[in-house]
Amino acid sequence: MATIEGKAKELLDKAEVVVIGTCSGDGIHLVATWGDFVRTIGIQDGNKIVIPAGGYRQTEQNLKGNNKVEVLVGSKQVEGTQGMGTGCRLSGTGEVQTSGELYDLTKSEFPWARGAFVIHVDEIEYML
Repeated sequence: MATIEGKAKELLDKAEVVVIGTCSGDGIHLVATWGDFVRTIGIQDGNKIVIPAGGYRQTEQNLKGNNKVEVLVGSKQVEGTQGMGTGCRLSGTGEVQTSGELYDLTKSEFPWARGAFVIHVDEIEYML
């Protein structure tokens, strides 16, 4: 389990778009969400990213067969190894929760959400 802190947290705090990948027998499926959506609920328990799930139907289907998730975050506002601009890949597992504390928190902030897409981050790899 990885703790989302330091540069990874700064990236999530400044990203405009967050890209999420899942996989099924049909291949890779990518979705995106606004960085503001990630920041609204914030990082939970040091390693969980909670995103409102409005659609995400293919993502949810993929997670039933393979719960591995890759998240790509980048920002030109964060210092990297070559100057301004860096990114990271957060790897872990995911689930769409339709009840419980994180679901209730998500619904309170995003009434349109049908669930809470919870990503449990196990590894962080920096790029750029």
